[in-house]
Parts: sequence; structure tokens; C-alpha cells
Amino acid sequence: MPEHSHQNCNKDHLTLIVEVTTIIVSLGRPNFDGYCFTDFHQQPPVFTSSSCFHRRVMFGEIWRQMPPIRLVSGISPVGIIFWNVIKIISLHIPGYGLIFNSYFIFLISYFIITLMKFDVFSLIPQVFSGYLSCSILNKAIENGLISVDVHDIRDWAEGKHHITDEPPYGGGGGMVMKPDPVFAAVESVVGSPPDCPVILLTPQGRIFTQQDAQKFAEYPHLALICGRYEGFDERIREHLVTDEISIGDYVLTGGELPAMILIDSISRNLNGVLGDPDGAFDDSHANYLLEYPHYTRPPEFRGWGVPEVLLSGNHAKINEWRRQQSLLRTAQRRPDLLQKAELTKKDIKFLEEHGFSDIILTLHNLLETK
Repeated sequence: MPEHSHQNCNKDHLTLIVEVTTIIVSLGRPNFDGYCFTDFHQQPPVFTSSSCFHRRVMFGEIWRQMPPIRLVSGISPVGIIFWNVIKIISLHIPGYGLIFNSYFIFLISYFIITLMKFDVFSLIPQVFSGYLSCSILNKAIENGLISVDVHDIRDWAEGKHHITDEPPYGGGGGMVMKPDPVFAAVESVVGSPPDCPVILLTPQGRIFTQQDAQKFAEYPHLALICGRYEGFDERIREHLVTDEISIGDYVLTGGELPAMILIDSISRNLNGVLGDPDGAFDDSHANYLLEYPHYTRPPEFRGWGVPEVLLSGNHAKINEWRRQQSLLRTAQRRPDLLQKAELTKKDIKFLEEHGFSDIILTLHNLLETK
């Protein structure tokens, strides 16, 4: 091989090391939906092996059809290492002409880590084990799809008695959670500044919605802080947390139940957690519509039958019926949701024909004011 060709290869390999390192580090970034090594001019993306000088690993184009690939600190990066070894072999070893088409990319990416990590900070961590050891969440943990680590805030409290609360300045009833053990716990686990969203569970937060669950599911790592007593020292709100979430306009004795609700709701939106890949997208509130009615065996119970369309086998008719039932149920029970739902002309006509002209008129007026 000519001397200048060796030099080009060495430069190319050095570039590869830098680029692969950048890729691995970038995988920890929030809202990262996936990645691929690709020629930007190829659609769909294709891996090719060409001359040594022109072989490049290009990073940055997000292929939306790929499932999310997430890597967080503490998770074994075996899958990512395997992926990069394959890329090195296919793209950078002269004479090894391996071509990776988009289908192979999809299959490989599906089996690489899609794990989401939850770090929960609580004064009563033992309450989580029962719920997390059952049903869907337990299977998700066993299958490596989610990881939940619960930390006792008292472990970071100073003194013999590990005190985590004190009376409020200015007087008043109740006790207030001290800032120092909460800061120490969170920063020792997720870094300072934190490398992930830090969510405070509090009745003063914004109301948690299905859209929040979908948004949070895009992150590889979340930290949840559960409160107790009268509340938190305000400096926790101002200088530690990135978001405050409430599960409703009522008060509980602590943030542990809200934390479990968030873990459950968010996890349902991750690939592989539910048996039905589209299950989370059909749930109530997923598209600002309540879910349609469900029926199962027996076809008749105490004289109550099943709608004939569901027994017809005509999937187009079934989907149309389900859409219509979803519209009716939302208009009857939660008409406020229709303000955000994406309604077609056919949907609007259907609602008008079924006596909901007043709701449609309200929607039109709201659109005009916007």
C-alpha cells in the first residue's frame, strides 16, 4: 500500500475513535430518539464499505422509524460496544466489504438497550417493593426495559438521629423537609448539576397528563423526589428540581404514591413494556380522546349482547365504530378534551349528527379567538 494511503487510514481511524466516543457520550442526552451511522445522501440509510480514505462514520441524523436507543450511566454498554465493533469491521478494515441495509439497522437497534432508569428519593423506600414486584412493571424490570432504584433520604442526613425535618421558620404547624439531606442525596446519585430531570412530587405542581407521560418517556433517566410532612424547604424548589408535578387537586401524606403513578404511566410508553406495541397509543387521553368500549366473551351475558360490528370481522368497520365511540364518550364525559383533539371533518359531522352541535360551536369559537 502506498505511504500516503497508510497515513490517510491512520487519520481515518483516529477520526473514528473521536466520533464513536462522541456517539457513546451523546446517548445519555435527554430527548434522544435514536441514532444511526449513515451516509446522509442515502435514503433509507445504508452502510457501505468503500475506499479507506472515504470511509466515515457520520453521526447526527435521527431516523425516526428506529426504536429509541438509550444508554445511562451504570448500565452495561455491551450492546453499544457490539454495535461499534460491527461498524469498525464493516467501515474501517480495508478489504472487508460488508453492507448494512436499513432492515439490519432496525433489527440490531431493537435489541440494543432500550432501558430507562428511575432514581426515587423517599423517606419510606420500603413501600415501593410490593408494587414494583408485580405484573407489568415487574416484567419490565426483569426484561431490562426499566430500572428503579429507591434511595432513603435519611442515609444522607447528618447526626446520630439522621434528622430530615425541622419546624418552619416563622412558626406554624407541621414540619418541613430540610434542604441539606435532599440536596446531598440527589447530587450524589445524579450529579451536580443533575444529569437528568429532577421532578418534585407536590400538590403545588402542574397536573400530570398522558402527554407528560409520553414526553418523560423520551428521557433515558429521571429522578423523582417524594415529599413528607408539611412540605419542602423552598430552596429545594428553587435550586434543585427542574419540574414540579401533581397527580390531582388533593393532598396525600407523601409523594410515594404519585411517584409510583409516574413510573407506571411513563413505563407504559416504552418499547416492549406492554404486550401490544400500540396499546399505549390507544389508551384514554393518549390522543385527547377517551378510549372506546371493550367487550369479550361470552357474546351474550344476562341478555346483554356485544355490538354486531365487533363480531363481523370487518376491521375497517370496527376501526370506524371505535373512533365514533371514542368521540361520543369524550363528548359526553370530557368535552374539554375535544379542544385539543385532532378532529377531522368526518368527526365533526358525526358529533353534530349525534346532538353535540353546541360543543362543535364552542370549538369553532375557541379556534376563532386563537
